[in-house]
Amino acid sequence: MNKHSIISVVSLAAVTIFLVSACAAGPATKREKGAATGAVLGAGSGAIIGSTRGDAVEGALIGGALGAIAGGILGDQSQASAQEQQATNERIRAQEAELERQRREIEELKRQDERRGY
Repeated sequence: MNKHSIISVVSLAAVTIFLVSACAAGPATKREKGAATGAVLGAGSGAIIGSTRGDAVEGALIGGALGAIAGGILGDQSQASAQEQQATNERIRAQEAELERQRREIEELKRQDERRGY
């Protein structure tokens, strides 16, 4: 298959993925972005490799599918890590707020002791 055919297959895969992801409700998650990126890169790589064997379309399809799976897995891991980091940050903010509340309480107790002459 010639270079023009390879570019056509990769472009078709990219447009298809873009259109499918654009139809999804709400913004794309990291998993969806990873799958889309993986599919495009996999399709491109598969088309190039497949063209050396004489079938760029088959290579693009196989590469696109494998790339989508790998990209989805990586995106999912990234999304889980980001959610874990967000939960950790929320716990830290809650602990900082509690520490500040306790500091104010200690200062108030010190003032009360000073007024009583302790």
